[in-house]
Amino acid sequence: MGTHCTIGYEREDGTIVSSYCHYDGYVSGVGTQLVHSYSDAEKVKDLVALGAMSYLTAKINPSVGSRHSFDTPEDGVTVFYHRDRGEPWKQTAPTEYDSFDDWFEANQEEYNYLYIDGVWQCLCGSAFTVDLNTARVEQV
Repeated sequence: MGTHCTIGYEREDGTIVSSYCHYDGYVSGVGTQLVHSYSDAEKVKDLVALGAMSYLTAKINPSVGSRHSFDTPEDGVTVFYHRDRGEPWKQTAPTEYDSFDDWFEANQEEYNYLYIDGVWQCLCGSAFTVDLNTARVEQV
């Protein structure tokens, strides 16, 4: 059983793009990986663009010539359901939301990460971690 989460970012127009992640969604898992490996906006967009993932690691793409797949993952490479397992794109594509409020209302996973203005934030149950770099938690 996994600790599910979503990983998303806010566009300049206020819309949000988000993808599902099945394993290790807690702050000390995915949250820590996001802060350490995905602090660049372009890398965040590249990650989310590949859609739903089984688990998150430091790298998005496998090495050239690698036989990376869901069954034989390359060490340290994120595993995506469509790219690495062959699941239909329609079922694994990122979800787009019209606003922060829409994203906030729709995301009911245990942890929901959002990259806004260079800062990772997390909706974790009833608490909202404003900045994962400082792990300061405020009640919503």
